[in-house]
Amino acid sequence: MSKEPPKQSTYTRRDTTKYCRFHKENGHETSKCFQLRDHIETLIREGHLKDIVFKKTDRADGQKDSRQDGRARKLSPKKAEDEGAINTIFGGPATGKSNKERTQEIREAMEARRDLDVNSIEPDPKRIKEGWDPIVFTEADSHGVDVRPNDALVVSARIGHREVHRILIDNGSSADILSAEVYDQLRLDRKDLQPFPTPLRGFGGVEVRSLGTVKLPVKIGKAPCQKTVLLDFVVVDTENWPYNALLGRPFLNKAKAVTATYALLMKFPTEYGVGVVKGSQEMARRANLSVYKDREVRQAEVPKDFELDPKEGPEDREDEPTQEVALDPEDPGRTVKVGASLSVHVKTVLIALLRNYKDVFAWSYEDMLGVDPKVISHHLSTNPEFRPVVQKRRLFNPERSVAIKKEVEKLLSAGLIREVKYPEWVANVVLVKKKNKQWRMCVDFTDLNKACPKDSFPLPRIDQLVDATAGHELLSFMDAYSGYNQIRMNKADEEKTSFTTDQGLYCYKVMPFGLKNAGVTY
Repeated sequence: MSKEPPKQSTYTRRDTTKYCRFHKENGHETSKCFQLRDHIETLIREGHLKDIVFKKTDRADGQKDSRQDGRARKLSPKKAEDEGAINTIFGGPATGKSNKERTQEIREAMEARRDLDVNSIEPDPKRIKEGWDPIVFTEADSHGVDVRPNDALVVSARIGHREVHRILIDNGSSADILSAEVYDQLRLDRKDLQPFPTPLRGFGGVEVRSLGTVKLPVKIGKAPCQKTVLLDFVVVDTENWPYNALLGRPFLNKAKAVTATYALLMKFPTEYGVGVVKGSQEMARRANLSVYKDREVRQAEVPKDFELDPKEGPEDREDEPTQEVALDPEDPGRTVKVGASLSVHVKTVLIALLRNYKDVFAWSYEDMLGVDPKVISHHLSTNPEFRPVVQKRRLFNPERSVAIKKEVEKLLSAGLIREVKYPEWVANVVLVKKKNKQWRMCVDFTDLNKACPKDSFPLPRIDQLVDATAGHELLSFMDAYSGYNQIRMNKADEEKTSFTTDQGLYCYKVMPFGLKNAGVTY
């Protein structure tokens, strides 16, 4: 039945502290000998060890192989690879800090599985805890739960010294997450956060940078069946996140908790019996509703026909009857419009005033001198904790590519942009259809805006504007010609506005539309 073990290949560097009884040589331990495992598996397949090794289908009474009832079939490795896989949210302290550590964990898991399949016949007595009550779920646990909407398991728990509601229980997350808002409400100093450079990755590989990690106690359950565990929370400052915290696999493993999403219930063992935490359907639905409400608000803030220059065109409004007046007799093409219903005296005075200041009117980009940077320029106060983002260049069809090329050439000739090399921040351009069926080119500054704090400078309210104009006989309205483009970007922040096209990389020398605080500066 047995045969002489194969000799190992000779090499000079052997670990003399480890001995293999199968090879009868130094170099590795018997329990980690791959050739021994292969030999044992061969003996099992040949039937020599059938009296002492149970088949996998015999390990649990009553368990049926899914292949027998025809409801499922095992895919071959090639077939499974072709089918593909969808992964869950990943990241956090529980996954290690480097790819090397994660690779080592995969090797350990593979070795543990081999030990279980080949060597383990009975459960390890060291893993059996005395005094545990069985954790079971029955049909009665789901009474009063409306299972139709498939609500998430959202609970309340005590984090630190405060009761925190709207906590999502997520079996698929490898991190326990705490919102920055809750962290601040716990009156904790952000300087105490431990840096954690590895980003969290969600659906589609989207990265979320954390502010750091913090150890906090979490108490769940009701007395006397309560349990407190110490968790490493990853603190994130993410807009529009509907939950105050997320408890993932690290929490579930430490608390030895078991969830039943059908009953919106979580149970866990304690020294006084099984603890129970019920999920709140109201909190789950409020969180779900807030996500869709926020989506509607964001869609309303960016209309479909968004204009780079937001001033209204002649086709967008019905004006009063106007009269064109030439400001410069030597260039009759340069005209302005004044109200045709004005009295002769007012019209005469107004035209004289406009002709006297004809040099302040801009008829092209070349006429725009702009605001002196000594007066004002637009600064980007980017948070240094945010890593610069280089967006992957998007592909456009030929029609849109031609429109982008024309717009870039126009901006270059006007001196509003310049070519740039090796920028740290790179955004994509976005084309939107104007009402005249032409294309308008915008820049997607989403990532850059996330790194810039909101400037809460109070803009004038409509009632203040009405009060300021009350008592005046005439109101004059003038459109600023590309008003944003007359304000210079801070020289040090120009390259942060870089965008990519087929022609190359460019950045704005003037303040572009799409920046978070551009309206406040304007």
